[in-house]
Order: sequence, then C-alpha cells, then structure tokens
Amino acid sequence: MWRIGRRILIVGSVLVAVAGTGWYLYGASCRSRFEEQVAALRAAGHPTRFEDLATPPVPDEENGVKLLEQATRILAEREKAPDSADRLLWQREQPVEEIVAIATYLDSLAPYFQLLEQVPARPHWRPDVDWSEGMEVVLGHVGELANACHLLEARARFDLEIDGRTERAAATAVLLMDLGRKCRGPCVMGHAVWVFMTSTAVRVLRNAIREPGFEAALFRRVVDPRLAQAIPDRGPGATMFIEERVYLIAYVRAMDKGGLPELVEDRSEYGKSPLLDRPRLYRDACLCLDIVQEGIERSDTTPDGALGVGADFRARYPGDARRDMVTSYATLNAVSFEKFGARVAAFRLARVVMALLEHRQREGAWPETLDALGEMPLDPYGGKPFLYERTEHGCRVRSAKEDSDERLEDRDLLWILDDDQIPAMAR
Repeated sequence: MWRIGRRILIVGSVLVAVAGTGWYLYGASCRSRFEEQVAALRAAGHPTRFEDLATPPVPDEENGVKLLEQATRILAEREKAPDSADRLLWQREQPVEEIVAIATYLDSLAPYFQLLEQVPARPHWRPDVDWSEGMEVVLGHVGELANACHLLEARARFDLEIDGRTERAAATAVLLMDLGRKCRGPCVMGHAVWVFMTSTAVRVLRNAIREPGFEAALFRRVVDPRLAQAIPDRGPGATMFIEERVYLIAYVRAMDKGGLPELVEDRSEYGKSPLLDRPRLYRDACLCLDIVQEGIERSDTTPDGALGVGADFRARYPGDARRDMVTSYATLNAVSFEKFGARVAAFRLARVVMALLEHRQREGAWPETLDALGEMPLDPYGGKPFLYERTEHGCRVRSAKEDSDERLEDRDLLWILDDDQIPAMAR
C-alpha cells in the first residue's frame, strides 16, 4: 500500500510539474506575442507609450484653449450668486429678487461669454497634457467646458423667459454646437466633450419651446443650417481608440510588475495569483489589441454603420467576468460607436422637431404626416423617416430605437410636443 501511495505521489508530482512547465511556457508565448505586437506598432510609427501621444505646441494666439483659460479666470473672479444658475435651470418660477440676482450675475459674465464666442474661430484646439505622468495623467479642461455648457444654457433660458429673445437663444445653441465641433477631433476625450456640448445645444431647444417669446421660424432659420453642418458624416474617429491602446499597453505592463498606481481603480483578477494569472493577462491583452485595432479600422464609418458596428461588438463579446479586460475593451468599442450613432440620430430628430414647430406656429396645427415638411433627415436606426403620430393634445416624434419612453427622452430620441407648451403664433 505504501508503495502504491508513493507511486501515486510521484506520478502526481510529475503531472503537476509538466502542467506547471506547460503553463509557464504558454505564458511566455503569450507575453512574447504581446511584445511582438507592440514592437510592430512602434516600428510602424504608431503610439505605444504615453510620451508618444505628445503633440507639438501651437502659438497661444492660434489656440482656442487659451481663450477658454482666460474665460475660466474671469469666471473665478466673479462672485457667483448662490445657486442662481442652478435654480434658473431647474425651477420654472423664481421670486422677483432672485430673477434680479440672476440677471445681474449673467450680465457680469459678459466678458466670459465674449471669449467663449471667439473660441471656434481659432484654428487649433490643443490642451496642454503632461503625458509624462503616465497612468496618472490628468486630462484638463473638461470641467471648464462643462461649466461653459451650464452657463450658456442658463443664459439662453433666461433670455427667453425674461426678454423673449429667441435670436440670442438660437445663437447660443449654435455656439454650443461650434464649440463641440471644435473640441471633437484634436481634444483629449474629444468625443465625450462633443457629446455633452452638443447635447446641451439640443436642450436649449427643449427649454426654448416652452417660453412665450419662442419664435420657431427664427430659431430654425438660425440653428438648422448650423446643426446640419455640425452632424458628422463619419465617426467616431480613431484618436480615442489610439489613446486607449496606449492605456492598454501601460496597464498590462503595470500589472506584470505587480499592480497599478493608486489613482487607477483596478477591479481585475489578474494580479491575485501571478503564476496562474500572467498567461491569462497576456492572452487577453493580445485579444484586446486586436479589438482596439478593429475599432481604429472601423472608426471611419457612417452613423448608420456605426450602430451596426456597436451591435456587432456586443454580439461577439457578450460579457464574461472571467475575461473582464476583453469585455471592457469590447464594450468600450461598442459604446463609442453606439453613442456616435445615437447623437447623430438626436441631431437629425432635432431638425425634424424644428420643422414641426415652425409648421405649427405658421399653420396653427401640426401636420398630418412628416411629408408635409418636405425632405427631412432619416433615422439612423433603420434608415427610414422618424416615427410620427398626432395625439389628442399635440404630437409625438421619435426614433425607431427600441427603448422605454423615459430613456428615449433622456437621449433626445423622443419628443412629446404638447399644444399647451408651445406658444401659438400662427400668422
């Protein structure tokens, strides 16, 4: 019996040694394949390190970022009326003294708004980014742009609510779209910035249609041509995928050395057992490089095509907790394409809504069908006209995207237009 046990122990030890050696060699092979992919990218001149993302500086007088920095300093110097802009955006009625405080505050920001208006005319938008910080790099100016959106939206609503100035509210929507377009390409996180800035432009229209001074024809005449220009024909663009590839390479090498900087929240399982996890880390990293490369190659696509690309990524990588890095990068690709297509759908729908509003104010009634509006942009979700129906108190127009009404409204893919909300200006 002792001899049998001894033989079992020897055989088991041999099997463990063979399996361990095989797993080690497999891990070395995966790591070698990953390094070969990275070396090939470098040889082809593609960024693989954070310092490779650095771009040549441009003269301050040509850089729109410098105007934003000046505007931000002005904003910091003004003593903001307590919560005034927030209250204006979220409350329909304010006491007279609060309205006066809001007006005084917004008037004091005239130099700030004037600088924002000059930003789109600058030939470049080049934020200063210290890529030498590596994984802890700080991507600046996103907060300043968010503040600009917030204040421009507040000013537009104040103009309409107090003075009925449709024209300046329309000009504000145009400025937001121009800022978003300027930031979209070369700006770090440019795609995300473009989304929230241009989303604010659509929200200005949502606020405007409820105000007594709203003139649909004037608003459409100012905004529609610029909105048509602001809708990209291709996207979402390769820049963000290239940057994500650099982060991926840095992430893998940091994990191989034993962890990540504290600033980076890491939920992966790769570092818990180095012997077992290293082969999986590099195997998944190789697949992620392929996923990112596919995103780069497919980034130059139409809005309709982008939605299909997003759906394709989700179908091929449905999510697996054991392959969290692969799922994460596949999801990043899917979301990037889906958001691009969804925003284009929202902008096209906003153009249809402006035509509907003008028809209603001109004719005194909503059209029976969208055909009455002439040629209108199509819904990227299906490539057909947007879905339109008359209701008892107005009309509804929406995208064919399958989702709840609440979520569609949040994404500007559903408009419920009520006669009680739209000023009647039939002439």
